[in-house]
Amino acid sequence: MTFTGPAGTLETPAHLVGTAAPGPGSWMWAWNNVNAFADAVVARAATVRDFGTRFGIPELTSAEVPLRGSARADAVEYAVVAGLVNGGLPHYTAEVGGGTVVAFVLDEPRAALPAPSLVTAVSVIGETLMGGAVLDHRRALEAYAELRGLGLEPAGRDAVLLGPDGRVEVRFDEEDRIVGLEGSLGAGAGAEDGTGTGAGSGAED
Repeated sequence: MTFTGPAGTLETPAHLVGTAAPGPGSWMWAWNNVNAFADAVVARAATVRDFGTRFGIPELTSAEVPLRGSARADAVEYAVVAGLVNGGLPHYTAEVGGGTVVAFVLDEPRAALPAPSLVTAVSVIGETLMGGAVLDHRRALEAYAELRGLGLEPAGRDAVLLGPDGRVEVRFDEEDRIVGLEGSLGAGAGAEDGTGTGAGSGAED
């Protein structure tokens, strides 16, 4: 896949994840391979299928899945899942006509995330909770910390998130939902010590 912009041209291997089409109202995984692409093109999607088989996730093992939202939203969601399952690869989606959206993951180290930061982590966690899509807050926090290379230590019912720029106490309620974030962040990271932020009403969703 070739991207062209003001900074020049970037060529990167692209792996087909699948397509979301408003006509049939469904997402189709590339491992179904109705177009007989070379195995290498759909190998990353096949990895997602194998992951779904291992953990019993029907959405990842069914060749075609009904759309839950718009074609674009579903394509992005499945592309994100594919990127995570394949080790944290970036994704790209594009409309290809008739409202159909195709999703890829890219083998491009230059698109990797920057070094982890608790300033960013606090923002990401808060925005994610406000979206109301997370069912298991504690498991999601553990996975996020692992994927981003952040430390996570238990503190009774609560937890402490550790990073290069400080520490953040994550408070849970009796139902294991995140209800507060209280940070002590280094001034070098652009925040004063003692900075705190509440998870807000999104943590109650």
